[in-house]
Amino acid sequence: MRQIATSRDEAAARKFCDYLLTLNIATRLLPEGEETGLWVCDEDKIDLARQEYRLFVEQPTDPRFDQAPGIARELRRKEDQQEKDYRRRTVRLRDRMDGNAPSAADRPLTIALIVIAVLVTLGSNFGKETSAITHALSIAPYEMVGKKAIWFSLTALTSGELWRAITPIFLHFDILHLVFNAMMLLSLGGRIEASRGTLRFLALVLVLAVASNVCEYYLEWDITKNPPLRFMESPLFGGLSGVIYGLFGYAWMKMRFAPELGLGLGRETIIIMLGWFVLCLLGLVGSIANVAHASGLVLGILIGATPRLWKR
Repeated sequence: MRQIATSRDEAAARKFCDYLLTLNIATRLLPEGEETGLWVCDEDKIDLARQEYRLFVEQPTDPRFDQAPGIARELRRKEDQQEKDYRRRTVRLRDRMDGNAPSAADRPLTIALIVIAVLVTLGSNFGKETSAITHALSIAPYEMVGKKAIWFSLTALTSGELWRAITPIFLHFDILHLVFNAMMLLSLGGRIEASRGTLRFLALVLVLAVASNVCEYYLEWDITKNPPLRFMESPLFGGLSGVIYGLFGYAWMKMRFAPELGLGLGRETIIIMLGWFVLCLLGLVGSIANVAHASGLVLGILIGATPRLWKR
């Protein structure tokens, strides 16, 4: 830090300091007897600061100097907010490093989603097609004639039953399906909700649910067919897996681009999630909503990575 000038007019000195801040030059004002000393913090910008000070002395009423205080106030406000955000993220990261898991109060939506999924699954007798609950919550109401499903495209959804774009995530068709999804949602979703807030987590879940459900309805993946991915409409699906893979992709990217959020994933979790994803694609575990998995994963990665990449 080096002094570049002194001034008897403290207000003028502050105006000039505000102007230098708009040029990304940090300064300090220190008392020098009856005068105020103007100090520049960055040695590499001393010459530029002196040059600007000469212009300021010659033309103190130049509009760029008059506009500087307002711009500087906004810059300082943003810096203060960034500092507060950084401190909050640091506290969260320290808590996670200390092994303090989020409490129920930190993840109310996560727990609510699990409770709803359990109640819906049991109430629908594990998504039985004759259940009124299954009929009401599927992306399209359908009836089974033999082994064939009969439905009327997405007429119900487009006619105003908008919840159908989301509610298939609550339908599960066997106990293992339900337990695995509930455990993964509690782990992944709970940490994301505690870190990012309930409203942001809600928006993330809704976007992932709609995208994965719509993609699963319109597309089918079958490794035994050529091509394996093709257009094939079907309402016969359900489960939280698409959302969970989206949350996994989101946390994975935040671990890479925003580690201060404390959303790091263990190597074992990454291996299990990606390994299960590949096994399902290869058709080794039976009929699985592969398109929901893939679309959720891709969208979660994009949502998690895009903000930081855009800033870069």
